Amino acid sequence: MTEETPFPQIRGTNLERLFFSAPEHNMKTCRVCRRHQRTGSPDYGLREPLWLPEDRWWAMALMEAEAGLCGDCGHPLVESTHADNEYAYDASISKCHGCLAGARRVATFQEDGGKTDGLKVSVFRKEP
Repeated sequence: MTEETPFPQIRGTNLERLFFSAPEHNMKTCRVCRRHQRTGSPDYGLREPLWLPEDRWWAMALMEAEAGLCGDCGHPLVESTHADNEYAYDASISKCHGCLAGARRVATFQEDGGKTDGLKVSVFRKEP
């Protein structure tokens, strides 16, 4: 006898609506599955989907968990925004030298007249 995985608890009407409105997965019509298949392969359309129901559940659980967190510090908003906790937090300062290198490169780029609209900065470690 195999034990069935318990159905996840979904808190929030938006997440519940999203979860139950998703159609059943069809490997033959799924654009993600088709993108990862070669049309000439004998198992075309028969591969396992990239997102199984359990994967979808975990992704939705992560979305729900992250929705309740501050986008800057990562602490739960229900706690960090409560008036009683105004002085309950402390902070430390550190400097990311990779980010500093990126900021310096952007500053030089701007000083040379470069426009930053749409600018993407890639930071990499120099070879020793």
